[in-house]
Formats: sequence, C-alpha cells, structure tokens
Amino acid sequence: NTIAPRGVARLVRGMPTSDGAGVKLTRVIGQPQLPDLDPF
Repeated sequence: NTIAPRGVARLVRGMPTSDGAGVKLTRVIGQPQLPDLDPF
C-alpha cells in the first residue's frame, strides 16, 4: 500500500517579525493568505 505523491498547491512567503526579546522570526502560519490552514 503506497501513498501517491501530491504536488505543491502554492508557495507562501513568510512575514518577517520579531517576538519576545527582539528575536527575529519568519512567520508563515497566521497570515491572511492562509485562512484555511490548520497546522494541527
């Protein structure tokens, strides 16, 4: 029983942000471009 590979639907760039004590992050989850994304 094998699972067929799936293609990439779209690419979304991360948004640079800072969090906490000035730590620089790139966020992908939690953007308006991904309203239907469930990371869980």
